[in-house]
This record gives sequence, C-alpha cells and structure tokens, in this order.
Amino acid sequence: MKRMFFAILLCSLLLCGCGQNTEPAADMADVTTADSTDEELSEATEAEVKTSESTETEAESKTETTATDTAGAQAGVYSSKSGVITLYADGTGMLSFQDTVSIQWNEKELIGEDFVYSYTVSGDTITVDLDGIERSFTKGGEMPQSDVNPIMGFVGTYQSGRANMSVETLGDNSAKVSISWGGSAWTEGKWTMSGECSKQGDSIVIDYRDCTCKSVEYDDEGNIVSEETEYTNGTGTLTFSENTVKWEDSTENIDEVMLFEYIPENE
Repeated sequence: MKRMFFAILLCSLLLCGCGQNTEPAADMADVTTADSTDEELSEATEAEVKTSESTETEAESKTETTATDTAGAQAGVYSSKSGVITLYADGTGMLSFQDTVSIQWNEKELIGEDFVYSYTVSGDTITVDLDGIERSFTKGGEMPQSDVNPIMGFVGTYQSGRANMSVETLGDNSAKVSISWGGSAWTEGKWTMSGECSKQGDSIVIDYRDCTCKSVEYDDEGNIVSEETEYTNGTGTLTFSENTVKWEDSTENIDEVMLFEYIPENE
C-alpha cells in the first residue's frame, strides 16, 4: 500500500516538474522571436533612411542642374556664322543678322520692337529660338560669313565726355567711324576714319590709316562758318568690346586712351 502511494506521489512530482520545464522553453522562443523582429525593424528603418537620403540628394542635384540650365546670359558679344548678338550690362543690346536692330534682354528672352526670342545658355553659348529655328552663338566664337559684317554688333552711338562717336558698317568686313568733339558752342573737331575688322579674343579691332581731322566753326544759329582740314591719313586703333570702344590716336600722340560707352537709342 505504501509502495503504491509513493509511486503515485513520484508520478505527480514528475508531472509537475515537466510542466515547469515547458513554460521557460516557451518564454525563450518568445524572446528569440522578439529579438528577430527588432532586428528586422531596425534594418528596415535604416533602409528607409538611406532611401530618403538618396532621394534628397538626387532632388538637390536636379535642383542645382536646373538652376544652372536656367541661368541667364552674361553681357558680351556672342557670334556665329549666322550673325552677332551684343548684350550690354544695362540690359540693352543689338541683334545683327542681315540688319542690326536694338533689343532689350533678360534671363530668358531677347526682346525687339516686334519680336520676342527665347534663349537658353550652356557655358559661353547662347541658343536662340528664332521663330522655331534654333541658332547657337558663342562668346568670342567664330565671326559671321562675309555677307554679315562683324561690326554690326557695335553699330550705333557712343560717348566720352564732350566727344561723340558714330559707328556704321562699310562693305562686308569694314567700319566707318566719325568722332565729333566740341571745344565750345561755336567750335568743333571732327575725325573720320575707316578700316577692316579683325577679331582679337572677345574684341573687334580696327587699325585705321585714313583718318581726316577737321576744325569746324559755327555761328549762333549752328551754321558752318569755316572748315579747315588739320591733317589726313592719320593712324590709330579702335577696339570694340561689349558696350565700349577704346580710341588710341597715334597721329596726335594723345597719351591717354579715350574710352567711349554705348548710348542706347531710347536715351
């Protein structure tokens, strides 16, 4: 009887011990599963952060590229076989193909009296949409063909103090320049010269050898009273760059170079 009792008691203890051992095993499985889930969530979060950073970097890169592509042109002379575009720093300029016309310009457009041409910039090159036809012009680039005079980009009136300069085309590759310098209300010096255009960097240079200088006297009503030729075959250099012309007169040995600035037609 005692043996049977002890046998029953021993079985009960064994059964209780098995139940106690099962619960910790389940707890360990839960811990392992939780750790695995945490690691997966951490890896997923890191992947999302990297993806977000990559997307932001790409967006910044695209923004920078767009800003560069849409930047406006710089003042200067842009040329090609098609013609010359001259942009002055004050927002005015000249467009020279077969004819020369005055324009206004901003970061996106060249604006004339009866036209608006949009343009884009890549480095030193401007590409203009000429009514559906795209033409490219490069700063300091190739000069136009013989049927387009390179001085067209500089045709107009310039001023330096009391002196005024007028620039015109002459033939296919030359310019005619006239300078008037008022000494008083009744006297004026006049110089006329011409020469072929040569390209030097971003500038157009004319070495002239035919300058004629005259002294002119006027009456109170502006009529010419007398005109005297001071000399002929004078020599010197005219350098055209952006909206300025430098005049170096070799004949009269003027020490300082005179700098003339372009005067827009509407002023």
